[in-house]
Amino acid sequence: MIRIRFKRKLQIGFLLTILPIIIIFIEIYDNSNKLEETTNALVHAQQVLFENEDLFSALADLETRSRGYAISGNQAYIQSYSGIHKELFARLNKFQQLASGDSMLEKQFSPLKNLIRIKVNFSDSVVNLTKKNGVLAAQELISSGIGIKYMNDVRDVVLNIEKEEEQTLERCVSENRQQTQDFHKLLIISLFAILIILGVMIYTIITNFKARRKAEKETKKSNQLFTTLFNINPASILLSELNEGLVLNANDAFLQLNGYSSREEVIGRSTKELDILANPQQRQEIVRLLKENRYVRNLEINIRTKHRESRWATCSLVLLNINDVPCILSVSIDITQQKKIEEKITKQKLHIEEINNELTDSISYASRLQKSMLSDEKELKRIFPKSFAINKPKDIVSGDFFLVSEHDNKKMIALADCTGHGVPGAFMSILGHTGLENAINTNRSCYPAEILNSLNKFIKDNFQKSETHIQDGMDIALFCLDEENKTLTFSGAQNSLWLIRNNLFEILKGDKQPIGNYSLSKSFSNQTISVEKGDRLFLFTDGIYDQFGGANGKKLKQKGLQELIKNTNTLPIDKQKEEVLDFLKQWKGTLPQVDDISMVAIEVN
Repeated sequence: MIRIRFKRKLQIGFLLTILPIIIIFIEIYDNSNKLEETTNALVHAQQVLFENEDLFSALADLETRSRGYAISGNQAYIQSYSGIHKELFARLNKFQQLASGDSMLEKQFSPLKNLIRIKVNFSDSVVNLTKKNGVLAAQELISSGIGIKYMNDVRDVVLNIEKEEEQTLERCVSENRQQTQDFHKLLIISLFAILIILGVMIYTIITNFKARRKAEKETKKSNQLFTTLFNINPASILLSELNEGLVLNANDAFLQLNGYSSREEVIGRSTKELDILANPQQRQEIVRLLKENRYVRNLEINIRTKHRESRWATCSLVLLNINDVPCILSVSIDITQQKKIEEKITKQKLHIEEINNELTDSISYASRLQKSMLSDEKELKRIFPKSFAINKPKDIVSGDFFLVSEHDNKKMIALADCTGHGVPGAFMSILGHTGLENAINTNRSCYPAEILNSLNKFIKDNFQKSETHIQDGMDIALFCLDEENKTLTFSGAQNSLWLIRNNLFEILKGDKQPIGNYSLSKSFSNQTISVEKGDRLFLFTDGIYDQFGGANGKKLKQKGLQELIKNTNTLPIDKQKEEVLDFLKQWKGTLPQVDDISMVAIEVN
């Protein structure tokens, strides 16, 4: 890039240097032509002055000889008269030639010529009259003053010509002097400009030379650094031609990866000859991708070493032009060990999936067994026609269960939330369901507190058989409905009963203790209230209001559950179930379910 800029600067500098030289030559040529014209005009004016003076001198000489002859009659005056006469007309012809092409001089010459002819004729008349009639007749003609008048007329014209030619001479000299001064100024300016341009060019050359030296040093340093980094780079690097695959260079990591001891073993040979790729067709695909995109990233390739050992590498390639030859620069990282680990992990994953499938099948079977042992919605609707049950396990099996029972025209229902969920919760639910059935069948009364006390003893007795101390148990809500007397008796362990009438809630809270091993355990208490036709009763586990969701990903909480029940309470009870399920689905969205979700709703007849 520096070279291109420098060359361009030199071209501009050369053009700027040549330009004033050309201008100087043009001005020299133009000035020479002007000087030649001025010189010619100057010479012409000088000749006109000389000829004008000589012409007037010849005319004056002719006048003197004719007058002398007329006064004295001496033949000596007219001996050379004819010669002077001829010389006069010869000079007149020469003057006429000088005037040719000079409009101003031609205009002056015409009257001058006529006056000279008249004056010459007058002198000839004086000479001829003297020859014929003697000097007296000639003197009379002379004394008339006509000759002097003619001579004065000629002198006036000659003086005008002389004056105009002198002005011409002065103008030519002035123009010649001005042209010389202008040329000298232009020459000085042009030479000064040339010196400035030459100075700038010399400065540019020196600056460029320094910059080039600096760039060469930096390039050399960069090349050394690149070579060092190229060789010590832990990644395998190979530089080869695109078309033939001829290897141009390779670093130490490449030699080590492929089992070569020196670069001489690979440089100058083709990748096909080295048989680097386990799949030779893969190179054609690589070349195609490089021609389309100029680079390929993170391509997994299977390579063969010098000793025919198979290895895996992840490779990134880029297409370069080196001295107008398309080349491939490939950077590879050995992932052979990673591939082996991946294969091992894949085998382990498949084994785990087999185990998981077996466990899932077992748990699914356990779920079917659990459902067959526990009460379901069909049994609920048999005893409570206007009712619904929701049971959404977090896993395949659930730790929540409900139980319904009827005897002596009294209807009983319980909803329990066992410790944990999944398999542990499912086992606890079976134990809890068994204990609850035994307690109901043993007591045969409509006093839920006695049933919970019996259930609590049953659970504790079973846990005491274990060698380890078990803290598991359950939260439960249980009520007995006497539809004939319109009364309801409730007892709860941690869980509550919600009654809604005319869209207003009445909450019966359970005792603050669970079923199971609890250090402050005491007898459970009963709560009895009156009910009316149309009242709706709700039992639920904490999984429903502890579920995260909504726009902010927060818990629903009991307040949110109350709003849900209020908003749907006027609907038929089956329709209310659908609305509750839709709401829970939308509320949870893509968030995971945190616990088993259960709800039982009953409308009093």
